Amino acid sequence: VEALGAFEQSSADFYPYSSRYDAFLAGRATLSAQELRGRVLFEDEAKGNCASCHLSRPSNNGEPPQFTDYGLIAVGVPRNAAIPANA
Repeated sequence: VEALGAFEQSSADFYPYSSRYDAFLAGRATLSAQELRGRVLFEDEAKGNCASCHLSRPSNNGEPPQFTDYGLIAVGVPRNAAIPANA
């Protein structure tokens, strides 16, 4: 467990921000027309709406997006009626 914790805290190894999208956000790359359409779909509230939970913009302090709102939301899984709160 300690090794996993140390690995997760070594940001350069755990999240290097070296993807094409990271380069795009930093102004070092351009996205293809297909990639731009995907980005629009990802962020469109009337279509994909992925960005409502998977935040895709840099933070206020300039950190790259983490693609999470840190909430735990189960989608597509039926509620367990055996749990009184779900009945």
